[in-house]
Amino acid sequence: MKAGFVKRAVVSRALRIQRRIVFGALTTLAASSIIPTVDAATTRSQIAVTAFVPAQTVGQLVQQSSEITITDADIARGYVEIPGASQLRVTSNNPAGYIIDFFSRLPIFTSVRISSTGGGADLGPDGGTIIERGRQGRDMPLNLSYRFNLAAQVQPGTYAWPLALNVRPL
Repeated sequence: MKAGFVKRAVVSRALRIQRRIVFGALTTLAASSIIPTVDAATTRSQIAVTAFVPAQTVGQLVQQSSEITITDADIARGYVEIPGASQLRVTSNNPAGYIIDFFSRLPIFTSVRISSTGGGADLGPDGGTIIERGRQGRDMPLNLSYRFNLAAQVQPGTYAWPLALNVRPL
């Protein structure tokens, strides 16, 4: 104040506000020490939480034959067998299992027997679906072997792999 930087009215007002704050703090402290401690009642409640986890299945192709070679002996026999032609790793969170769809890409067979360690299925010339029930987990190996029953018009030679496949949840 002596130097003239702050006016007397400003200092007086600040001191009044400070006194009020101190008075309020002391009053609150005194009131809280007078009131006896109240025991809080124990209350229980429940809430139900539901979460929906969508079924997901991912098939990773580890190895797949890119072609099929048919010989005169295969044609005379009427079929060609290709063991272990498809190797997959399947991850599925669905406890019901998963589905493998097979799509025909070439009309060189009348039917195909697809086998794995869990069994086998016979599909027609248009392909089909195999259901793997109860298979759930991460990186489950799936090795598929094929027996193609050859169509009458097939000639000896090397052909592109005649099936495409897709893995999806059940």
